[in-house]
Amino acid sequence: MNGYTPEGSVKIVIRFTDDQEPQLRFDIVDSEIGISLEQQATLFQSFSQGDGSVNRKFDGTGLGLAISKRLTEMLGGKLTVESEPGCGSTFIAVIATGDIKNVELIQPKLWAESAHESDRAEPLRLDCHVLIVDDRRDVRFLSSTVLKEAGATISEAEDGEVAIQKFQEQRDGKRASFNLILLDMQMPRVDGYQTAWRIRQLGYAGPTFALTAVAMQGDMKRCLAAGCNDYLSKPIDVQRLIRVVHNLTTSLSEESTRP
Repeated sequence: MNGYTPEGSVKIVIRFTDDQEPQLRFDIVDSEIGISLEQQATLFQSFSQGDGSVNRKFDGTGLGLAISKRLTEMLGGKLTVESEPGCGSTFIAVIATGDIKNVELIQPKLWAESAHESDRAEPLRLDCHVLIVDDRRDVRFLSSTVLKEAGATISEAEDGEVAIQKFQEQRDGKRASFNLILLDMQMPRVDGYQTAWRIRQLGYAGPTFALTAVAMQGDMKRCLAAGCNDYLSKPIDVQRLIRVVHNLTTSLSEESTRP
């Protein structure tokens, strides 16, 4: 979530309630500029913002809350806001879970990540050759730009067939070897699962990193079963992408230098 504030934080609290009917409640708490009662009256209308200067200063279309409200209502719930000018805002989304009689309930541990800690860390540098396999040009452009800026050498393949051909050329000594594959799993013709299996059959033993638009548990397991070492759901988390590529290629390099 993009808070309209040059400084501050956004916190998401998720809880299960079973007072009258089972529901999931999401509290999105931010420290932004706050919203007056007058502005709240039109906040969930399409192309509406609390203050016209917000769009000019922070960028935004005024569609996000209207879409979020509609999606919440389609899930049998509602979206509301509690806010005061200068005191931040809390957006509350409640959705119905349906019958959960046979669902095991767990008590997860609290988890929080500080953006300031990652800001203070030294930027990671890459020294590896990455093959990006994705049928979408915009995803290849974003991934290659991010990894190049971090120091990586990049090759691209627009689908699984091209990727397999490149690995055949690598095996025959006609192409430089790849240290890591960044592989989209939802491609036409030859998808990422088939591609991962084929390149393993060709003898590739390096790390394969799956990109998937579906972050369900079953799909994650399927990525690992196909031969991938890790996965990342879209849209791409740039910092995590660099971190995982660094970790995978560094660990591989360390293993290769052990006596």
